Amino acid sequence: MSVLKLTDIKQRNQSAVLRLFCEHDGLSRREIAALTECDHATVTRAVKSLLDSRMLIPDGKCEISHGRPREMLRLHPDAPVGIGIELHPQAVSGVVIDLRGNVTGNIHISWQDGIKNFQNALLRCINDLQQLAGKNIFGWAFAAIGTLSAGGAIIRDCANCPALNGFDLQKFWEDNFTMPLPVFTDRMLAEMHWFLSHEPELRRNVTLLVHAGSGIGMAMAHNGQIINMNRRHGGELGHNTVVPDGRLCRCGRQGCLEAYASAAVLMERGKCRTLTGLLNTPDGKQAAGQAAVMLAHALANLSNNLLPDRLIITGSLLTLGESFISGFENTFRKYLLDAAAGKLQLTFRPGIADAAAGAALLVREDFLQTLCYR
Repeated sequence: MSVLKLTDIKQRNQSAVLRLFCEHDGLSRREIAALTECDHATVTRAVKSLLDSRMLIPDGKCEISHGRPREMLRLHPDAPVGIGIELHPQAVSGVVIDLRGNVTGNIHISWQDGIKNFQNALLRCINDLQQLAGKNIFGWAFAAIGTLSAGGAIIRDCANCPALNGFDLQKFWEDNFTMPLPVFTDRMLAEMHWFLSHEPELRRNVTLLVHAGSGIGMAMAHNGQIINMNRRHGGELGHNTVVPDGRLCRCGRQGCLEAYASAAVLMERGKCRTLTGLLNTPDGKQAAGQAAVMLAHALANLSNNLLPDRLIITGSLLTLGESFISGFENTFRKYLLDAAAGKLQLTFRPGIADAAAGAALLVREDFLQTLCYR
């Protein structure tokens, strides 16, 4: 068993106190001691360090019925902020969050037609976010599409946007900026972290998150801990084979789920420019119905194996509305085994998850644990 050094203990205490201020508007030292179950001297030392580093600021006196008024403390208005960036097949978006996890600014820049335009959009997005955030930034994070190489940040297996395959995010950063390296992770893990941060009940038991849109990805968490977090990518649900020797997928294999149920494929089959336009033609309706059935089969099989307590489905396919959702749910329930169905809570969350904010929250978690800037 490793022995904690004094500096590690001090850092833990400071981190614990700072977390309290991410959840409370203002606290006195006595309230901090009660919430952390620490003695007054320990709290005083931790608070002094956080005041010296401009994380906290005095906030006047609080009158009490007995004894001397207590000095109140709150987060410093210039406390550091974090930045998260999400890569999309045709856009780059980013957010600035404060220490409480609130989004204080956002940027969205579209791009198309080649890697050079992507690089220009990404460079502009980073510079604009830096202007929004100011100089006091505790860290940056990227939520990437495709999968990331094990030893770096090279995008691979990006079937939704082949132009990005082989793009080295880390090299791009090092070539253009002198700031410390960001956190690089899969967008599904960032999206899962967003849900876990916003909905505490998801931190109990097993949660399975599926994003069905331009690609179909998944992530899992057990008691609030994201599975495969260290490997930096979620599961490739969209590239499970659902029809042996079936349609050619953009990944180069045949019969993948994405070849039948991804947004781009559906719009192509229905000859529509938008997903909702599918519902206006017989071919589009048929394609949408088949996608619902294919997705339901795949997730019923997955749930029968993993036995999740909660299954959350999000992504642009949900914009197809009630007919798609009911078609999915009818098939899903039909093929779900009793062992899986008994405790499963199925929910649909159209358009609320924010992978850019999730990535920023991941780097905030790193900062709160270590109080080290990225």
